[in-house]
Amino acid sequence: MLNEDVMSVLRDDMLIDITHLFSKINSASMCPYSSDCFGCLARFVSSLNKVNASEAINDIAFQVSESVPNSEFKGFIDSMRHAFISFSKGGMRDLFEYQENQVWYPRILLKEVITPNDIHTLDSVITLYRGCDQSEYISKAFGQSWSTSEEVAREFAFTHYSSQNWFDSGSRCLLTAKIDRDHVYYSNQRKHEREVVVDTEKLRDLEICA
Repeated sequence: MLNEDVMSVLRDDMLIDITHLFSKINSASMCPYSSDCFGCLARFVSSLNKVNASEAINDIAFQVSESVPNSEFKGFIDSMRHAFISFSKGGMRDLFEYQENQVWYPRILLKEVITPNDIHTLDSVITLYRGCDQSEYISKAFGQSWSTSEEVAREFAFTHYSSQNWFDSGSRCLLTAKIDRDHVYYSNQRKHEREVVVDTEKLRDLEICA
């Protein structure tokens, strides 16, 4: 496993859902490589203190990937490499904005407002939309990223990820909900996604759109 200093960076600085990440690392398919995964994470964290952190992270990713001939492990390394480089360049803002919806990309759990943002431009009560898998609605384990645009959310529900191996059009759905502006952690209404990141426990009037 990892020492508390490394855990603190992952959990408290990068806001990674370490319970979710570690459960995947310790899964049956990855268990043979778990020590390599944890070792790589520790080296990535150490690299954040270096002058040219992104170069150091890339070097570590290349070395480790070459040493373990397993495609899933290589997917883990590449996703974590991307996450750490984003964080080294722009902190939580870049880590969250540039996260990818890949199998091994770490789940980020915002707990406070990140800046800059345009939260002040939102209505006091906001109608939101999210394209996701039906399992998310059933489990009530909602993602934090929503959109003020129904059209954009439909794209994420039925089009945006259609080329991914995990995509199943029959299990996709469009959700809508409301939330008070006070429970928003981030907003960017200037980009196409019109993204709003929220405290999911404060969502209300949740339903599947027709």
